[in-house]
Amino acid sequence: MGVGPGGTLVTNPQPYDDQSQERCDKEQMELAMADNERIIRDLFEDANRANVSFYPIDPGGLRAFDSDLGPNAPPPPSVDHAVLVQRIDTLRMLAENTDGIAFDSNNDLTGQMRRLAADLTSYYLLGYSSTNARLDGGFRKIKVRVTRPGIDVRARHGYRSRRWSGGKPAVLIPNILQRQFTTAVPNKAWVTDITYIPTWQGWLYLAIVMDLFSRKVVGWATASTIRRELVLDAVLMAVRRRRPRGP
Repeated sequence: MGVGPGGTLVTNPQPYDDQSQERCDKEQMELAMADNERIIRDLFEDANRANVSFYPIDPGGLRAFDSDLGPNAPPPPSVDHAVLVQRIDTLRMLAENTDGIAFDSNNDLTGQMRRLAADLTSYYLLGYSSTNARLDGGFRKIKVRVTRPGIDVRARHGYRSRRWSGGKPAVLIPNILQRQFTTAVPNKAWVTDITYIPTWQGWLYLAIVMDLFSRKVVGWATASTIRRELVLDAVLMAVRRRRPRGP
């Protein structure tokens, strides 16, 4: 059993070649450089805004260790315990921040599934309009009050408002072209673009450089991921082929 083209499961996976290993190394580097805290925070905001709740389930039940006891030697008990606590805390954080329930540290999986079904079938969806219209990115608390005694209401803790996106745009590089897409001499104005192409092995990203004088593609590059090297390779190809001269 393994992973085939497009991320599908196959029973006869092909051995990794040099290109697959290179793609794997790039993806590992991207994961290592990812801002996980920002990603999880955006996930909570999107989930609360879309009325989505997480019910994470740990099928391992009540565990004393996070790592397997063999065949390789497990890490020290203190390290293993820290990893186990972090894993459980992550599941509970997903549930608490989206008004869900985390099912962990419990060997009664049937009872947990019954509780999950009961929680999903006993709720009301209420909408409201906030009187606070400020777009400051601040957190807005939500509290539901009922007058009938003996009623236990569980609601979302709140949501984070959107930020105002107005103001002057940040200009990193001046707009020299000024939408003048017609030129009388070659190699005076180049434009670039990136597109993606579906293949059996996943998405293929294509960057091109076009000369506005002849409308010909003078440089191009392809890659399995969008990185700055993709555009740089296309521009460098155009420079090597056309050898433009300065004014």
